[in-house]
Amino acid sequence: MKYVLWVLQVVLALFFISIVATRYLTPWEEYIANPLTAWAVAIPPVILLIISILEVLGAIGLILPAAMRIMPELTAWAAAGLFLTMFVAGIFHVVRGEFDLILPIVIWASLSAFVAYGRFVLKPIPPRAQAVVA
Repeated sequence: MKYVLWVLQVVLALFFISIVATRYLTPWEEYIANPLTAWAVAIPPVILLIISILEVLGAIGLILPAAMRIMPELTAWAAAGLFLTMFVAGIFHVVRGEFDLILPIVIWASLSAFVAYGRFVLKPIPPRAQAVVA
C-alpha cells in the first residue's frame, strides 16, 4: 500500500504543478481561448493567484514532508487540502454549467481523498526517529 500511495502522491504533485505551470507559462489570450480553461476569465486574477499558490504548496506538501519524514502528517493534510480545492472547483463548474469538466475533477478529487485517507489511516508515515541525547 505504501508504494501505491507514493505513486499517487507523485502523480498528484506532478499534475498540480503542471496545472499551475500551464496557467502561467501559456500566454493569457491563448489560455482563455481554450474551451477547457476559458473559465479563468470568471475569476479575479488575485483569486486565481491564491488558488495557484495553494496548488503548488499542496504539491510540495505531498512529497517533501513524507520524503524528509519531518512532520509527515503534513502530507495527509496537503492531500486533504487538494481534495478541498478540487471539491470547490467542482461546485464552481457545476454552477457555471461546465459539466464536461466535472469527470476529471471528480477523478483528481478522489485520488487526493484516497491519499489523504491512506496517509491518515491506512499507512501513515512515521516521523524520523529523534536522536537520544544522554
